[in-house]
Amino acid sequence: MFEKSRSHIGEWDGRIRIECGRDGKPFYVNGPHDNPKKIMETLKRNRGEGNFDFLIGSDPIEKNFW
Repeated sequence: MFEKSRSHIGEWDGRIRIECGRDGKPFYVNGPHDNPKKIMETLKRNRGEGNFDFLIGSDPIEKNFW
């Protein structure tokens, strides 16, 4: 399938142009099926404390909470 599209995208020069994260650092936002504790431990081990940003959500608040 890739061969059919090669003429439209040109030759690859070896540079990766896809940017991920925020401000040049990885940025993790947990999803409903993630294990945030495990992912945060992995980020700390691989990137180092302070070398990534994150946003951890909470469980939904009950409708009759207030």
